[in-house]
Amino acid sequence: KAKLVIIDGEDKPVALLPGPYAVCRRETDGTDFSIPLPMALPDELFQRIVSSDSNNKLFSIGFLGSIRKQTEIRRFWLEKLGECYSDALLSTSGAAYNPDHHTDGRVDLNSYYNNLQKCKIVLTLQGAGYDTLRFWENAACNAVHVSEKTPLFIPNDFIDGKHIIRFTELDGLRRIIDYVLNNEQKVRIIIENSRNHLQKYHLTTIRAVYFLDRIKKTFNA
Repeated sequence: KAKLVIIDGEDKPVALLPGPYAVCRRETDGTDFSIPLPMALPDELFQRIVSSDSNNKLFSIGFLGSIRKQTEIRRFWLEKLGECYSDALLSTSGAAYNPDHHTDGRVDLNSYYNNLQKCKIVLTLQGAGYDTLRFWENAACNAVHVSEKTPLFIPNDFIDGKHIIRFTELDGLRRIIDYVLNNEQKVRIIIENSRNHLQKYHLTTIRAVYFLDRIKKTFNA
């Protein structure tokens, strides 16, 4: 008998009526009876990021991203950080809505990773949804990953203080940044833990195995 699986990969959960199917969701807190299926990092992108590990650390904090109506809060965070850290690499551009549309300030993928790898801290801020590819890219960088807290349930999530450092408000973020910049050798283990955890649980090949396992259990296959 055929089995049906619906994958909801939207920035906000799509309302679905109960039915004879399994629902996998990118954006879920784990309480809606769906199977959590967050993004993951493609193995080839992991290798591209790692290839720039030897870059000199020229910047304190790194964030390169787009600003659109749904992500306007990013502008506030970045402007405040720019006032406090003159050596930060904080750059925004308009959103690119298709492969042929490139906005001013938007860099190609190799330049993007090359610049991130010049930063001591890489920053994740909420996008149109909470689950962003940037989150998974940052986990691969040779830098401390500092991320805004989210309500998402992530299987085998990164542990705060071990693999990642999370924040909820600006003053807390500034304290985290100051701590990291003043304790670079001490936080080195967080960088190593982040990458190891990513490789073990959150590359796309691993996510595919997880997905198939959960589907088999759901249908008792």
